[in-house]
Amino acid sequence: MSRSPSQGRRVLRSITAELKLTPEGGVALALALVLSVLGAILRRYEFYTLGVFLSASVFIDTVIAVYAGKGTVAEVERVKTPGKVVLGSEAPVKCRGRVVGLKALPALLRDRLPAEVSSDKEPESEGSGIVELIYYVRPKLRGRFKIGPLTLRIPSPLRFSFVDYRFPGTTEVEIDAVPTFYAESPRVAPPKPSRLVPGRHAVRASGGFGDFIKLREYVPGDDVRLIHWGASARNTRMVPYVRELLVEAQFQVFVVVDASPETSLRYEEGRRVIDDMVDAAGSVLLTAVSKGDPAGVYLMGSPTVALPPTRRKERLYLALKWLETLEPQEAGRLKALPEVAGRFLERGTTVIVLSPLTSVNLEGISTIVQGLKALSLKPFFIVPDIPRYVGRVLSSNALEVISAEVSEEIDRIRKVREVIISSGGYFILAGPNELKDCALRVYLGEVVTS
Repeated sequence: MSRSPSQGRRVLRSITAELKLTPEGGVALALALVLSVLGAILRRYEFYTLGVFLSASVFIDTVIAVYAGKGTVAEVERVKTPGKVVLGSEAPVKCRGRVVGLKALPALLRDRLPAEVSSDKEPESEGSGIVELIYYVRPKLRGRFKIGPLTLRIPSPLRFSFVDYRFPGTTEVEIDAVPTFYAESPRVAPPKPSRLVPGRHAVRASGGFGDFIKLREYVPGDDVRLIHWGASARNTRMVPYVRELLVEAQFQVFVVVDASPETSLRYEEGRRVIDDMVDAAGSVLLTAVSKGDPAGVYLMGSPTVALPPTRRKERLYLALKWLETLEPQEAGRLKALPEVAGRFLERGTTVIVLSPLTSVNLEGISTIVQGLKALSLKPFFIVPDIPRYVGRVLSSNALEVISAEVSEEIDRIRKVREVIISSGGYFILAGPNELKDCALRVYLGEVVTS
């Protein structure tokens, strides 16, 4: 989203000019003062003369910069500014300035970037008359960040000083750094007949109708509406036959994201554990939207929200907006998961829990799993492998120093796995950039537990 030129244009004479020394100018003045004092004390006139010469150079250089900018008129505009940037990608920013009346010296058009946004080069461009500035921004974190305001700088000939003309706040723009699940098409695959088995997934057949596959013998638990009475009557073995159908199946999924403080660990530029969890949850929701399946979320972080499973796209897109700004929070609410699930979820719902499981002890984890199983839900716990994330950040020497802590975490994960499996749940351990694939595998039935 770019601003129109009328929004970005401002006359230079109507704004405040700021005269500043460059680091070189400050050093030159300090050196001039020291030389002048030494020359006066030691009666070394060459020192004194050099100090005066440096002081005069800085003064004359500054006067030239001020004189060159006197009476100058300028206007600036943002030609192109991205509204949204996918985390990990780049987006172009283009600005243009028109300077009239600047004498002898070139002008420098500069843009200000926050610490959370990097660029491919220094966001500045020099010229006279028409000055164009083109660069690419790359957000380091998710969120909304402000770029600007634009600044027109007139540097002195010797670069001892400069005059900055700051344009008003109308030259500021905001960009949204959004998760990467927006940049990828959801994995949509039609359910296979082998997956339409009660007990493996939450399947709700729409009546007794569907695409006919074959006739087979009746087994206890088959729907009596599927009995083929004609074939059963002709069977001399007196065994009923039922029609095996490819029924219209609907998978209900509930995604839980536990944004504990540990998820703030950054393992590469622009990527944290929480970002992997957000991408995993967002990909599942987008896939559910494309398939028309009911989906809900329970976000335990900032913000903390709970959305019951729904097919309404406006609700699910609102959940995606919540995911965009989800950040870690100290207070853990994982113990309340069975209570929340009891209020929202139907029997057979697949519950995908994305959590490092550090906010509760082993007994609490067992209680959570047993509570979900008592509600006839399918709990899948996808746990980020924190030691592997740490290994991406630290060198081998640093890992040796904290080897005891790493071994303790590995042992904790092993115990968590045993508790979850013994309580009737499913446990999946995922490393960097693997959480999304694991969550989609669970949702699509391609489950690989560890």
